[in-house]
Amino acid sequence: MGSIGSGRELRPTPPLSAPGRLVIAKPIPLDRCPAAVYLAQLKQSSRRPQKQALDLAASILTSGSADCLTLDWSVVRYQHTAAVRARLLDGYAPATANRILSAVRGVLEQAWLLGQMSAEDYHRAARLRLLLERRFQQVENCWLKRSPRLFRTV
Repeated sequence: MGSIGSGRELRPTPPLSAPGRLVIAKPIPLDRCPAAVYLAQLKQSSRRPQKQALDLAASILTSGSADCLTLDWSVVRYQHTAAVRARLLDGYAPATANRILSAVRGVLEQAWLLGQMSAEDYHRAARLRLLLERRFQQVENCWLKRSPRLFRTV
């Protein structure tokens, strides 16, 4: 499976506990599927890349046995989203990882709005820190080193 935006392959890791429990047993109508509802709200040009992002998250969570439309988003909890974030941190550029995490948060919000998860479960699962851009950290460090000279009084 190719990765999104990084040119790197996703390394296999041990599955999360009981990944099969995250897979929908029987198909549900698209108007009740949080991922489908989320994708339908996006501009046409954003749907394909965001579906790929969600498919990657679903694949991480189920060791490749589900995509975003067959993952049971109603049972995704904080430990699952934290695991996705950790995997993205290891193998993707921060901007790419943040885009994927944003899509995951969007689907979790739809699961809550569709009445498939409690507000508490939604807020816990969606509470993910963004990854900082390395470039901005380097610029900030450079700025901090040079700023005393810039602000030196005459």
